[in-house]
Amino acid sequence: MKNRVSVIITHYNTAGYLEQALYSVLVQSYKPFEIIVVDDCSLPEQRVRAHKICHKAGIKFIQRDKNGGPSRARNDGIRMARGEWIQILDGDDFLTPDSLRSRMNALSLNKDALWVAGQYSYVKSFVSPKSLKSNVLKILPWFKLRAVPVIEPDKVNPGDPWVVRWPHWTMLFHRSLFEDYGLFDEKIIMGQDKEIRWRFWHFSGTIPVKVDHIVYAYRRGVAGQLTHKSNDEARRLNHVIMMRNIEKRKIEGLTRENTTF
Repeated sequence: MKNRVSVIITHYNTAGYLEQALYSVLVQSYKPFEIIVVDDCSLPEQRVRAHKICHKAGIKFIQRDKNGGPSRARNDGIRMARGEWIQILDGDDFLTPDSLRSRMNALSLNKDALWVAGQYSYVKSFVSPKSLKSNVLKILPWFKLRAVPVIEPDKVNPGDPWVVRWPHWTMLFHRSLFEDYGLFDEKIIMGQDKEIRWRFWHFSGTIPVKVDHIVYAYRRGVAGQLTHKSNDEARRLNHVIMMRNIEKRKIEGLTRENTTF
């Protein structure tokens, strides 16, 4: 299991982009130990298409009978994962070719690290999945990927480090973080990813190693995507809910209810 990476791809009605996401993992310069695709009860035609794509590529496919949201889909994949390190990838996004290698190299220089984070870039959603031809190596120059600027110190919560606000999909997590501090909290409707990053930081006393390399391309504005919220009101609500849950966790301490590995 040592140095093995499990890539978990969560998918909900994004089968048109799933093949590209899979391809971006298959062509990694650092080969993953396993790839697990979790379909969160997509529409029948989307589910069948996703299953065919995974079957053709010999990829493990989990089909949920009921939509449970992004946290439950991710948790199902994490529970099945056998690798030492875990990468979470949304089915409409993709990894850059050296995504895993750049972070695994950083980990080799930081033996005690439990997580590592890279840079990320946004990708416009108007690019047709048919035009992508599943070849991420040819796609990357089109997008001219640029790293999202480093997040400034949090004026609202100055005690929280950058990791609380840095996207989880740029990170490789050691499986012990989930085993010791729990999975994504399925009771939280919004801000689950921020809450778990805060939980890992707060209770493990560690922050990720940072890599100055774009490791993840996030596609904005795809209908039905697991994490997409397009308007300002939703983002503000997201932040409020996330902070309320973090404050609750600070008071109650680490609870294992609904987050058991």
